[in-house]
Amino acid sequence: MQPINVTQGAIQRIITASGQDGFLPIVQVLSIKKMTAAAGQGERYRVVVSDGQHHQQSMLTTSQNDLITSGQMVEGCLICLDEFILNQIGAKSIVIILRASVLSGAMPKIGDPTAFERADGGGGGGGCSPAATAAAPTRATATAPLAALSSRWRSSRGRAATTRAAAAAETTPTAAAAPARRRGGYGHSGGASGPVQRHDSGASYTPISDLNPYMNRWTIKARVTAKSEIRRWSNQRGEGYLASVDLLDEFGGEVRGTFFKDAVDKYLPMLEVNSVYTFSGGRIKVANKQYSSLQNDYEITFNSDSVIEKVADDKRIKAMNLTFRRIADLKDVEVNATIDILAVVRDFQDMAMIMTKNNREVEKRNITLVDDSGAEVVCTLWGAHAKLPDDALRGSPVAALKGVKVSDYNGVSLSTFNSSTVVLAPDLEEARALHNWWTRYAGGGAFTTMTTSSGGGGGPRSDPYDVAQRLGVAGIKEEQLGLKEKPDYASLKAYVAFIKHDSENGPWYTACPTEGCNKKVVEEMDQGWRCEKCSRSYPNCRRRYIASLAMSDHTGQTWFSAFNDVAQPMLAQHSADELFEWKTSGQDELFEDTFVEACWKQYVLRVRVKAEMVNDEQRIKSTIVDAEPVDPVKESAALIRAIKAYA
Repeated sequence: MQPINVTQGAIQRIITASGQDGFLPIVQVLSIKKMTAAAGQGERYRVVVSDGQHHQQSMLTTSQNDLITSGQMVEGCLICLDEFILNQIGAKSIVIILRASVLSGAMPKIGDPTAFERADGGGGGGGCSPAATAAAPTRATATAPLAALSSRWRSSRGRAATTRAAAAAETTPTAAAAPARRRGGYGHSGGASGPVQRHDSGASYTPISDLNPYMNRWTIKARVTAKSEIRRWSNQRGEGYLASVDLLDEFGGEVRGTFFKDAVDKYLPMLEVNSVYTFSGGRIKVANKQYSSLQNDYEITFNSDSVIEKVADDKRIKAMNLTFRRIADLKDVEVNATIDILAVVRDFQDMAMIMTKNNREVEKRNITLVDDSGAEVVCTLWGAHAKLPDDALRGSPVAALKGVKVSDYNGVSLSTFNSSTVVLAPDLEEARALHNWWTRYAGGGAFTTMTTSSGGGGGPRSDPYDVAQRLGVAGIKEEQLGLKEKPDYASLKAYVAFIKHDSENGPWYTACPTEGCNKKVVEEMDQGWRCEKCSRSYPNCRRRYIASLAMSDHTGQTWFSAFNDVAQPMLAQHSADELFEWKTSGQDELFEDTFVEACWKQYVLRVRVKAEMVNDEQRIKSTIVDAEPVDPVKESAALIRAIKAYA
């Protein structure tokens, strides 16, 4: 049986960049040291490796950390360097291990290795020092035969590792034919050699999946799949602006590219979504997952010296790289995970402006998505995504959403990032199949909604038109909703029996006039209005509803609260300011008639139920979060389905 050998002269060959193609050296790990991690970056490990004659410092990329944390790579083990590059830091050479295979467990130190020294003492080319060349070459051999590799190492790395070990064991400093494979070997950052690249019509391109911070020379060919708006920033170090693009290559690799200031002005106008470009000359760094939803540990920062050129369209590069999840399966997806979804836009709300915590206005719109899994989910579109025209959302179009966040708000919900991509009527086979399903389905039937959860059952409750899952008003008390740590949500159908409006102040509160704030304001001595959130005083305020309604059905009656967005449609779209004007100007008849006309109209409701402490007494508070006048067609279809279910 053939023994496993460390590759004689491997360190010299790596440092001097001779015979790089297909070079798969086997070395021994002498020491492993955990480095102090920089802020926001993962753990890093420094590994000293040896060929029995010389030893060399190396760094393990974070993607290979599991070799150490799982206990496979230990001091004294043998590893095969499947992919590596050489970095020159001043006069010091550092080997960056991009991919390695563990071939054995710990074994005694092989030989008596010393530090390798170059003749020129620096990081450029050159041969060995006389002392190094005079050393008698001894072939260092591991004590364990190849066939006796423990099953632990074989199973973890597979047959490929064994094959590489056998091939590399026969490698010598004067090896003749290199194996016919593109992977393996390294790029020498100080010389003419570059990272392993794919070739296309005379040009060579680095796959996006191969990019890492240790590459100095690379060129990628990619399609722009998304392009952000220009965003401005300001902090203690100054202010500026930035923009980003998402790039996809023919191998399915994706990466975020970011531009700042001058680079935005130079490159952003020329970059078009769905066009193909070549990119080189950017800084590769660890990705900030807060701003990027792509499945890549790295991102690229382009500067004004980068080289970006538009090239002919390449049909091998897909328009988008998507892995769709079905809506019914979202309950099993980890919270805050980023996913792709393909669904029909069943319903949408008007776009609204809201104020963020840092007093910045942002656009928001909720859409309801359904698919053939029989489930629906609410997705919140933010910023530019919320600006989709209403006409584009009408008619139940199919939408492909890439890189949206899964939340546990109100059960399960989705939301977009700035980096998300939303495409209506995408040119995809899956989209055409979903459209055909929706056409046959004709929008009938009930969907299990993932975005509101019931109290008693603990899982998703059906939509308001699923009669079997609909609660009666008395069911809120009977099922003891609202007594858990989190609020309960339920669906019901009921009539408006009465709306309180006889108090001196009316069914409203005084709110900040700044659009999107909505915080309560207090009247000042000079008869102005003060908003503590905005830290401003205003000459006027506006009024917003906070109404108490008695809702009734065949099971009983109970009180609910309703805020402005729910109460105003119930009051024939009369604003609270309008009713306040009638009340204070003596137009009592108009005022009273508005509330009378609102009564005994029937709605399907989604309600939130939660226990609150009031004066040391627990009270159940029920709030209407959504109210829709009963649609006779939908309700009739729902009743027919319910009757058939009992037939």
